[in-house]
Amino acid sequence: MTEVKKEPITDTKNTKGELIYVDKAAVVQEKKKMKQSEKLLNDFYKQTTETLGDLSLEQIQKLPTDGTQVIKKELESRYQFPKADDKFNLDALGIDPSAAYAAYKVSNWKAYNFEFKKGNFISISDHQQPAITKHHHYADTPEKKQAVKLIRDLLELTDKLKEAGLVSQGRDAYLFDFLDYNVLTREKGIGRTPIIFNPSGCLQMLKEAGKKK
Repeated sequence: MTEVKKEPITDTKNTKGELIYVDKAAVVQEKKKMKQSEKLLNDFYKQTTETLGDLSLEQIQKLPTDGTQVIKKELESRYQFPKADDKFNLDALGIDPSAAYAAYKVSNWKAYNFEFKKGNFISISDHQQPAITKHHHYADTPEKKQAVKLIRDLLELTDKLKEAGLVSQGRDAYLFDFLDYNVLTREKGIGRTPIIFNPSGCLQMLKEAGKKK
């Protein structure tokens, strides 16, 4: 299996502390973009092979990040008249690489990682895609862990207050509004070390946890 990577891959599973929230809507959008990028990359690969013929594995590996240079170097290796200009040599070869060059849209796929398998580029697993894992939010610092613990403790206490008939069911919204404004959205987290992680996501996670109790 040939992996084609923009940068070294780090498996983010279980390495960043407790996962508190996944922005599922953002992940869905990112995966749609990745699928579109995969198609564009394969269109480029197809156009390149239609122009140049079969490529070596080394050339294929370089296509996502250095596609135009792959085309240029391969063409130059076939030039029959080294002292003549490109147009003269291309005309002599009967090759027009303009469509292949035009299909190289690296800005569309550079954020993703692919492998070349069975004649196509395919995106590798989601947890090895920084563009997707960035939407996973972790309690990965002592401050964030403490914030989540305090909020969970508060939720547990709120449940006990409800059971005792001291808090009405409809007061949950006010509790979360308070947490949203005073704990999670202010950059310095009540004047202390920043507790920056997706505030609405954290609240959603906690709300869902509360519903399961």
